Amino acid sequence: MDRIEEIASIVVRSAEGRKTVQLEKLLADRRKQLITRLREEMTEEQSGSITDPLLAMLAGLRRQRLEAEMTSRLLIAYGREFVRPRPYRLVDLADVAGMSISGIRTAYGDDEIDQVVRAIGRKASPTERVGYDA
Repeated sequence: MDRIEEIASIVVRSAEGRKTVQLEKLLADRRKQLITRLREEMTEEQSGSITDPLLAMLAGLRRQRLEAEMTSRLLIAYGREFVRPRPYRLVDLADVAGMSISGIRTAYGDDEIDQVVRAIGRKASPTERVGYDA
């Protein structure tokens, strides 16, 4: 295996104890797709691009993580500011988000609320902002 194949084997791996023929075939197909994509990215000569497959994969994962964190903040804002008659409880959001209650309280601000407004086309509920945990 070359470096790209090894990276693909690490990224697309089967869960322990869940091996089935169908799952292994699906994972093999996903590995092949990832290998093809990484090889194409490595052969493109773009100035300023990362040409090492490991560094490119880590940079891509970082972008995905940042996007997932932003999406979480937007969903938390939605659950606390837009859902009525009763917003989601801090404790419930904290539990599923893997955060503390205080982390949920500070996870979003006016910018995230504005993004949710633009996404769903309506304003936040007029209730005073999140001083409750009903």
